[in-house]
Amino acid sequence: MNDFIGDGRGCVLTVARNIPGLERDASKGFYLQGQLPRHNDYSDTDDYNHMRNDQISKLKTNRRLGREGDPDTADDFFVLSWTMTLKASNALTPLSDRAAVALNTLYWFAYHEFTPFSYPNVLYVDFVGQPYLLENGLSQDEYMRETTSHLAALAMAVNLQIASQNCYVGGGKL
Repeated sequence: MNDFIGDGRGCVLTVARNIPGLERDASKGFYLQGQLPRHNDYSDTDDYNHMRNDQISKLKTNRRLGREGDPDTADDFFVLSWTMTLKASNALTPLSDRAAVALNTLYWFAYHEFTPFSYPNVLYVDFVGQPYLLENGLSQDEYMRETTSHLAALAMAVNLQIASQNCYVGGGKL
């Protein structure tokens, strides 16, 4: 990743689809979609257990951080796609409700599967802030005010508690 983000210094990286007239400009942080090695493969299921087991398995197989050049290292940009796909057999339960339940499992299941050597770059979810049946009598706006920081807190915990334990990531040494 240092090839893209500049020797471990923080920056903004913009990855765009192949848009006519848009050219790669690495000096400004612009890359075309095909220039960033990444793993982004959603589970295509409406089954919670299958989705979460599939995504964690893909994470462990495709994201193994270690010493640069080590043959066991797999350092592609990894998108953890914690999403549900609505199937005709489950059309009675709205996708928004299924997504809310799936998002909940991100906190108690996925986070505990992340390690300093295998964690995602991106947490991709559906319906952020979607209440599950408007619990506790809150309105949609009230629920959004109370829940919008949960995903940000999880992302910070991954960076501060998990990623920081891997000395290869920040340019340090193990």
